[in-house]
Amino acid sequence: MGVEIEDVVWIPGGDMNREGQLLLMAGLLMTLTVLTVTLSVSHSVNLGLHQGERHDLSPLVSMLDAHLPPAVQAEYDRTSDAATAFDTVAADFEDRCSDNGYLLVIKQTGVANGTVSYSTTLSDGVLTLTLDRTLTLA
Repeated sequence: MGVEIEDVVWIPGGDMNREGQLLLMAGLLMTLTVLTVTLSVSHSVNLGLHQGERHDLSPLVSMLDAHLPPAVQAEYDRTSDAATAFDTVAADFEDRCSDNGYLLVIKQTGVANGTVSYSTTLSDGVLTLTLDRTLTLA
């Protein structure tokens, strides 16, 4: 008399054969894989929204420091009015930054003896930077 041993998983309500077990395991593994990929993609998308080169405002600050004073000086040489020259150039810089998706607000805080004091607020929607500057026109 021989006794045969069979691998059986007990599930309430009945027995399951080997093929059923494999199908169940394959389904569970596929579910875990889909879940892992979905979470990974969602995580990558969220990271992309909150980091990267777009949130580095230092190139824009460097551009403003390098190009705003000469532009104001050129406009001042043309108009001989510091306040008007500054406002004209500031509006142009604000428009150009807006065209590229950045918010730039350049506000005059004072004009006296050819010296213009101003503040710049620069933002990309996540980071905001405010700087106070002084520009002396010759």
